[in-house]
Amino acid sequence: MLSGEYGCYRSHLLALNTFLDEGASHGLILEDDVLPDDSTASRIEAIMETAPDFDVIRLVNHRSRLFVCLEETEYGDKIGRTIIGPQGSAAAYIVSRRGAERLLAALAFMELPWDVALERFWQTETSIYSVSPNVFSFSGHCHTSCITETSYDEEKFHPFRRIRTALFRIGQHCVRGHHVMLSRAGAAVPVSPLAATASGSDEPLRRFPSVFDVLWTLVTLLFVSAVWFESDVYRFVGLAMFTIGLVSYFRNDFLTYARPMVGPPGILCLLWPVYLLARFAVTHTQHPEYGTESSEGIYLLTALYSTVGYFFFRIVRNPFATASAFILISLAFSVAAMDFHAIAAGVRAVTHYHNNTIHAAIGNGFILLLSLAFLSYLSERQGLARGYRRLLSLLALVTVVVSAVNILVLESKGVWMAVAVALPLLALFMAGGISRGLNRLIVVAAPLAVVAIATLWHGEIARHADEIHGVWTLLKAHMDQGQSFVGAMREVGMHGGLSINFSARLILWSEALKLWAESPIFGNGVSWFHLWQSASDPEMPYKLIHNGFLEIGVRYGALGLVFYAYLCGWSCRIVWRTANEGLIARSAAHAFIVTMVFFLVTNLSNSNVSLALGESYMWFAASFAFYCYFRLQDVGMPKSRTYI
Repeated sequence: MLSGEYGCYRSHLLALNTFLDEGASHGLILEDDVLPDDSTASRIEAIMETAPDFDVIRLVNHRSRLFVCLEETEYGDKIGRTIIGPQGSAAAYIVSRRGAERLLAALAFMELPWDVALERFWQTETSIYSVSPNVFSFSGHCHTSCITETSYDEEKFHPFRRIRTALFRIGQHCVRGHHVMLSRAGAAVPVSPLAATASGSDEPLRRFPSVFDVLWTLVTLLFVSAVWFESDVYRFVGLAMFTIGLVSYFRNDFLTYARPMVGPPGILCLLWPVYLLARFAVTHTQHPEYGTESSEGIYLLTALYSTVGYFFFRIVRNPFATASAFILISLAFSVAAMDFHAIAAGVRAVTHYHNNTIHAAIGNGFILLLSLAFLSYLSERQGLARGYRRLLSLLALVTVVVSAVNILVLESKGVWMAVAVALPLLALFMAGGISRGLNRLIVVAAPLAVVAIATLWHGEIARHADEIHGVWTLLKAHMDQGQSFVGAMREVGMHGGLSINFSARLILWSEALKLWAESPIFGNGVSWFHLWQSASDPEMPYKLIHNGFLEIGVRYGALGLVFYAYLCGWSCRIVWRTANEGLIARSAAHAFIVTMVFFLVTNLSNSNVSLALGESYMWFAASFAFYCYFRLQDVGMPKSRTYI
């Protein structure tokens, strides 16, 4: 520390104290090397009017690299902060009384030169901003200084003694960039243009959609197309949405305070694939014989979730039209996929648009639950013409009936169980807030129709329920004889006289539990498939684990399960909060939570996380949660409740 620096520091403290003693509301503090011009006074007044709730605004800087603009005055002066600093010079700034009090309390003890200390708003907890371009110009005196009699270079320590300073500056660059990109504290954040157009429960009917409205609706529908037919279309569409969202973010929001923040969930979603890739690289380098046949790419998609959520937030404008189109397309595919011969003969149906009957049943399960939720939404939506409401309600009701029939004739016991768990939960959600008249009749009739259809197949359902009960009885009997749960599961699967599907699953699950036990915390990584092929019975008709939770456990251990459990729990919580704030329809939150429960239950009997349906659902659900996260930030929710 130089004596001249200390003198400069003390002079600024004295100026702040003098300002407070005089009792003025704001103070202008100048050093002796700046020059005003005829526009300076009016520009300062405009700055104070544009950002009235400030503590300190610096009016001159030597550097303004990566300037993040918060507001702009009528004279074109931009108010904000720079990502890279320090900016240099405290030769001119305006300060409020609150700002002066905070600076005096935080900077009474000198640790850094005044111009550097003044910028550290994250340390002083003051609303400090800069202006670009400079409001004052520098005079010829700026090239000379009484702080040092020689030059700064001659006063510096030997490079070895400056290592600690270099580390400190690197840390300050990181902290500064983090807080500049994050902070909205003490600033009047402009409301996003989306705030008036994004959908709440009472979203008004829009004008005739533009070409881009139609385009983004089609893109969103293709993104969820795995519900209707299995293909890789959703992957290409999702990558396109990610690219568009990323470009839009860097073009429009990156250098503004109105940008949404991904917060801890987004950071975890970015770090997770980094961890997986690093682990994959180590394993593949040490054991190339294990190969790469483990579908690792599915679990890398978490890196795209937040950006696709941003795409929904900034690009998609007409969610009601998208939801209506989803119901109409679902009805068309459900009718086209019906196996009328199987319905008449009472045998298991065949599938036309999915790889097997289980996948088709899962798709119809999503359609059933979403159609019911859409019925609930129509009953609560305001401003919708009566005829239009009744037509959509009728179509949604027909979709409910057709999808329920398909689920039953496809005879997927896991989907039956998932629907049996999800339907009561949805009925509980739908019970509240339903208006009177025809809407209530339709919404109440829909679950009754599902129950009536299930009654027609009560014999088949009862038979499978008896089989599940018998399995539990056998497991309990073997464990009472001293066998472990895993051993009892394998014994029942081998000699329990069960159907081939049930016995095979029990054997697969027992082998998966043993493989997981070899690495319970971190799992077996990419090597799991090689180990699984070595461990599983070669005579088994199935090679996959047929349990989504066990598959994640075997791959990534308890760590993987905790990560995905956190992501699912956070997603449900943030969507629910967004509905409570009136930013999305309550029925949308109900649909989100119920389909999440449905999907998780289906994973008990099948590795649906690895299917096109599961992959696209997780991608869409997490992206929608980030969309809600950004909506909360957009209306100015306190940052402690929405993001770090």
